[in-house]
Amino acid sequence: METSNKMTEYNDIKFIVSTVETLDGNNIEKYAESMYNQYLGEDGFGALILLVTEEKKVQVEVGNLIKPYVDKAEIERIIEEYARERVENGEFGTAMIDLQKWLINHIMNEAFFPVLEDMNVEFTDNNARQKTLNVLIAIG
Repeated sequence: METSNKMTEYNDIKFIVSTVETLDGNNIEKYAESMYNQYLGEDGFGALILLVTEEKKVQVEVGNLIKPYVDKAEIERIIEEYARERVENGEFGTAMIDLQKWLINHIMNEAFFPVLEDMNVEFTDNNARQKTLNVLIAIG
């Protein structure tokens, strides 16, 4: 794949944060995957964070273009580190914000910035990369 094509694909990271009261007995992983595919398509460059309030569960689903950068084991790790305890304590907003920040930061550093480097894009100072990331997180 040419770098310009990569840049086009990585230009539009989509995030969905969805809240449902209950899964009605459904498996959370399958529910999140189905919801992701319905709204973003499985080949998308995006992520869905699903919060189930009554059952106090959270799941992250990513598209195929992100899976090389965030695998299932890493998703479980970030849920455990950034969200599980907060969700169980009813701190839903904090958990969702922290998960979204981590995902954006990770995707930008693992996928987006390497594409820019492949295109020989140079940052003007040492802080420019972090400034770019902070702006994207603030917008995200």
